[in-house]
Amino acid sequence: MDIIYLTITKDIAQIAFWLLAGALAILTYRQARRTVLQPIRTEVFKEQLKVMSETMSLFVGKSELPLRDDFSFSTLFDANACYLMDSYVASIFDMKFDPDQRPYSPTNCPMKILTMDPGNNSSKLKDSTGSQEEVSYSQVWVGHWGDYKMDRLFINKQYCEMNQKITRLLENPLLPIKLVELLSEYLTQAAKNQYLLIALLDQESKSLPAKFPALPIDHKVWSRELHGKYMQAFNHLKPIADEIVKFVRSYFEADNLKRL
Repeated sequence: MDIIYLTITKDIAQIAFWLLAGALAILTYRQARRTVLQPIRTEVFKEQLKVMSETMSLFVGKSELPLRDDFSFSTLFDANACYLMDSYVASIFDMKFDPDQRPYSPTNCPMKILTMDPGNNSSKLKDSTGSQEEVSYSQVWVGHWGDYKMDRLFINKQYCEMNQKITRLLENPLLPIKLVELLSEYLTQAAKNQYLLIALLDQESKSLPAKFPALPIDHKVWSRELHGKYMQAFNHLKPIADEIVKFVRSYFEADNLKRL
C-alpha cells in the first residue's frame, strides 16, 4: 500500500513540476518577447507621434475661415470667375487676353481639371487629376455663347500645396486607418467645393448676355454677388477638422500612451 502511495505522490510531483516548468517557460517567453519588441514599439510610437503632430498642426485651433484660407478658396473663385468673364468678353466682343498675365495663368494655377470630356457636351465630371497638357492655356474659350459650358476649372497654387500636404500624410503607413479615412473625407469635402464652383459658374454663364450686353463692363459688383452665392452654398470644412483633432487627441491619451 505504501508503494502505491509513493507512486501516486511521485506522479503528482512530476505533474506539478512540468506544469510549473511550462508556466515558467511561457512567462519567460512573454517577458523576452516584450523586452525585444518594446524598443520597436517605442520607435513606432515616436514616428506616429511625429506624423500625427504634423496632422494636428494643420487643424488644431482653426475656425472655418482659416481652414478655407489654407486652400485659398477665394483665389480659386477669383481665377475661375475671371476666366469665365474673359471667355464671355472674348466671344462676344472679340477681345484678346494674355493668359500669362491673368489670375488663371500657369504660375498662379499650376493644375486644372476638365469638367467634361473634350468635344462632348455631357456635363459629367471627371476626376480632379488634370494636368497642364489636358487643356491648353493658349486662349480662353471662344465661340457662340449659347454653346458655352464650363469645361475646365483652374486650381490655384495654395490649393495644390494644401492638397499635397494632406496627401503626403495619407501615404505614411503608420497613420491609423481611422485617421486616413478622416483625412480622405476632408479632401473630398474640399473637392466638393470645386464642383460647386463649376456648377455655379456654368449656371451664371447663361445670364451674362443679359447682364452685360455692351462695353464697358464693370464686373466687380457681379463678382462680389457671385462670391456671396458661393459662400452661402459652401460645404463647411470645420466639422471634419474637429473630428480629426478629436481622434488624434483620443488616440494618444487613451491608447498609445498605455503601450509605452
